[in-house]
Amino acid sequence: MSIEQQTAGQKEISLSTIHLFITEECNLSCRHCFVQKKKGGGQKQQLSYWETLKILEQAFQCGVKRVVFLGGEPFLHPSFLKILGHLSHLPVSIGISTNGFFVNDRILAVLKKLGKKVDVAFSLDGDTAKTHDAMRGAGSFEITVRNLIEMKKHQVNCQINTVITRYNFKSIEGLASLAEKLGIKTITLLHFVSSDPKQRKEFELGTEEHKWLFKFMSDKIHSGWKGMDIVSGPLAAGMRRIAKFFAGEKIEKRGELFFCNAGSKSCAVKSNGDVLPCGLFWDYVLGNVKEHLLKEILTTSPALRKLRALREIKLKKESDCQKCNFTAYCDGGCRALAYARTGALTAKRGFFCA
Repeated sequence: MSIEQQTAGQKEISLSTIHLFITEECNLSCRHCFVQKKKGGGQKQQLSYWETLKILEQAFQCGVKRVVFLGGEPFLHPSFLKILGHLSHLPVSIGISTNGFFVNDRILAVLKKLGKKVDVAFSLDGDTAKTHDAMRGAGSFEITVRNLIEMKKHQVNCQINTVITRYNFKSIEGLASLAEKLGIKTITLLHFVSSDPKQRKEFELGTEEHKWLFKFMSDKIHSGWKGMDIVSGPLAAGMRRIAKFFAGEKIEKRGELFFCNAGSKSCAVKSNGDVLPCGLFWDYVLGNVKEHLLKEILTTSPALRKLRALREIKLKKESDCQKCNFTAYCDGGCRALAYARTGALTAKRGFFCA
C-alpha cells in the first residue's frame, strides 16, 4: 500500500506528530547535544530511504498529520530531499530542525515546492557569536544567521530553536530582538537533557538560574514586553505558568504527574529504529520499528503503558512532589528530564528541585 493510501489514517491510534531522527551524521560536535554519537569513530547510523518511507506509511496509519525531521543534521542524509519530495503532495505539515549550514539552490527549490506546509527551525543558542559559537563551534553563528536570512529571502517559513543552558539563559531578550530584526516570528525554547552527570553539571540550570529566569519572565510578561509574543514551546509555557507565581497570581491546578502528549499524541523514532515517547526520552525505548509495526508498539509496549499510568498519579500523594507547595505551578516538571537524571519516571524534576 502506498504512502498516499495511508494518509487517511485510522482512528484507533490518535497520533498527530512523529519526530524522525533520520541520521546521526552531523558536521558539528555541539557540546550540549543529547544525541548520542558512536564511540571509536564508527559509522553513524541512519534510517535508509525505504525504511523512512515504511515508517511514514505506518505513522499515517496511526493518524499522523505532522512529520518533524531531526538528526544529526537532516540535510546530510543522502536521500533527504527525495523523502521531502514524496511528502510534497500529501496532506501533512513538515518540520525540519537544522544547524543552518546547508542552504543551496537544490535545497531551496525543494523547500519552495513544499511551500507553506514546511517550516525550518534553525538552531541558535545565543544572540551573539560569542555565546552561540561557544556551544557549536567557531564561525557557526555567522553561517547560521547568513543562511537563515538567505532562506527567508526565498519565502521559506523559518523559526529559531534554542536549547536553554547555564551559558545562555540570560540571552532570551537578545534572541527575541535578533529574531525581530530577522523577521522571525517564533523562538522555541528547548530543555537541555542528558543522562551524563558531567554534562548536566556543566549545562543544566540550577535552582538559582531558574529563579532568575522565571523572575525575568514574570517582569517581562507584566511589563507588556512584545518579545513574549514570539517565545514558544513547552519550556516557555512552563515559564509563563511559573511567572504567575512570582506575580502572586493563582492558577488552575492540574494535579497529575504526567500531562504532556509524549507517547499519546506524538512519538519519536531514532536513526536505529528505536521508538521513543518523545525525543527527550532518549533512553526510554518502547520498541523498534525494524522489528515490530509502529501501531503494535504504541498499543502493546509495557514501557508505554507504564508511562501512561503516570496520568493517574496525583502529585500530592505518590510522587517525590508530595511535600512541595510549588507543584501547582511546575506540575512536577518534565518526566523525560526526570528519567534522564535518575532513571525513574516518578522522580522529582521540577524547575526548583534541588
